[in-house]
Amino acid sequence: MRCATHVQLANLYATVRFWDQAARVRKLMKDRIKTNPGCSWIENKNEVYRFRAIDWSNTRASEILNVLDRLVDHMIIFWTRT
Repeated sequence: MRCATHVQLANLYATVRFWDQAARVRKLMKDRIKTNPGCSWIENKNEVYRFRAIDWSNTRASEILNVLDRLVDHMIIFWTRT
């Protein structure tokens, strides 16, 4: 089974309140399924900055997060006006 299938099965069990089965599937996923973490990137002035959600090794991580915070603020303002 693929990871997405396990997630769907666990969610299905949880929907019908079969908590023990949902927990069993989630434990199986944790124990047996290994995934590669995804990454994101931002391009600025023809330079690409790659990072992961928990990766603070990028020297400009705080700058990137500030830009993302401003983008979220702009999206909130946009959606509250519509």
